[in-house]
This record gives sequence, structure tokens and C-alpha cells, in this order.
Amino acid sequence: MITTDLGSEFDGQTLHYQPDGFHQTIEQKYHAKHRFNPPACPNANADVESVHATIETELFDAQVFHSRSDFFAKLSTYQLWYNAARKNSSRAYKSPADLLAIKAPHLSPKIFLLHPIPLESLLPHQGGHDVPRLPELSPNLV
Repeated sequence: MITTDLGSEFDGQTLHYQPDGFHQTIEQKYHAKHRFNPPACPNANADVESVHATIETELFDAQVFHSRSDFFAKLSTYQLWYNAARKNSSRAYKSPADLLAIKAPHLSPKIFLLHPIPLESLLPHQGGHDVPRLPELSPNLV
């Protein structure tokens, strides 16, 4: 299940809904279902926006990336720290690993070892309505 906000990039709040756009791509190509955040919960995406703001400040604004491999090495390190060890003041200064042990001790902490993937590896070579195509990468990013 893919859940998105009502952004126009996901065909939300559009004047003319495009059934062959984002939803069809999700359902036909990736065999997943799509739903919008419920209208009664307009801030359901607030946690995602907070995480983005934190990651931008702590990683992207603080680092210089010299190559694609350097980017993914730094991103992997940051992701592991953020998802497992970073203490959060709004969570009583507990880390995600602390919270996992308390709230779901039956889950393996190995879930923190998932690696980031380059999203362009999921894109088709040719785009479509609201679906980007695989970009041509400059030689220094390959």
C-alpha cells in the first residue's frame, strides 16, 4: 500500500483526475495499491515533512558529496545512525532501537540494516504522464 498526501504530483487536488497517471503506474507496474491520506487527517504527512527537514539540516546541508559512491556511503551511515541510534527529545530521549525493544521486542533489530536504494533504479527508461523517465546521468555521477 502506497499512501501519499493530496499533492498534485500524486493526482490529488487536480481539476481533472488522470486515471492513467500515478495511480495506474503504482497498480499496474508495481502491483501495489494507492490511497490518499484521509481528508480528516490533513496533517498525516507532518511526520514525513519533519523527518525531511531534519535530514536536510543534519546530512545534506552539512556534507559535501564527491561522487555517487561517496553519497551512498554517507547516506547509509547517516540512515543507520538516524534509524537506530539517534535519540529523540520528543520520544523521551530514546533511540529508535530503544523504542523497538520496548514496543515490539519480537521484531529483529536487523530491520535497521536496510540499505538506501537509488530511486532512479526503479524508473522506466521512458516516462509517461506524471511518471518521470530514467535520467541521463553525468559521467562523474555514474
